[in-house]
Amino acid sequence: EPLAITGELIYRVPSLSVPDEKTDTTPESVAAYESARLLIERVRLQRPDFAVTPQNSAAIASICRRLDGIALALELAAPRLRTLSVEELSRRLDRRFELLTEGSRTALPRHRTLRALIDWSFDLLTDAEKTMLRRLSVFAGGWTLEAAEHAFGVDQPDRSSVLKLLTSLADKNLLVVETHDSATRYGMLETVRDYARERLHETSEQAQVQDGHLAYFMAVAEEADREKS
Repeated sequence: EPLAITGELIYRVPSLSVPDEKTDTTPESVAAYESARLLIERVRLQRPDFAVTPQNSAAIASICRRLDGIALALELAAPRLRTLSVEELSRRLDRRFELLTEGSRTALPRHRTLRALIDWSFDLLTDAEKTMLRRLSVFAGGWTLEAAEHAFGVDQPDRSSVLKLLTSLADKNLLVVETHDSATRYGMLETVRDYARERLHETSEQAQVQDGHLAYFMAVAEEADREKS
């Protein structure tokens, strides 16, 4: 998070590079990515005979993508491959917070499970930031400022508070911000979104948030239909 002091230079440290869905999943092409190299190295500490083959390279690429290239998540995934194949682990990552729980005994408590890592960050947020992060989990594939303002701004004193919260969450690296062709889109790593969605399920506002999301996109679709006709 920036310190907001004079002369500060902000550089976002990205996750490790991951194979995208268009990448040829040969053993050679997958091993060109940082996330795959880390996973393979850590798995071989658990299983010295582990080999990347044409049969399992696609599953290795999938694990790296689904874990967003997060180094700690990959470290936590490696021990599971003592008792699961890479294909089985890839299929089970919908339950990543239950699976990735075997951190080093010498690590800090917040680095021993994937949930503990994100709990630590979440607990540092203000109540308003926590609420916004939970609500944003209903978006799949990212969103714009306008979408967040219309879907969730109804209970804010003014819509400028939505931008303020998005900025704060982005500063804390819980959101990803990308600008293309003068348009800005926000998104979350899949791991963060899964966590925020779990938190939303625990609240009484889940139905209200989903209704706001639906109402916004229905309005967008209706406007597009009017412009076509």
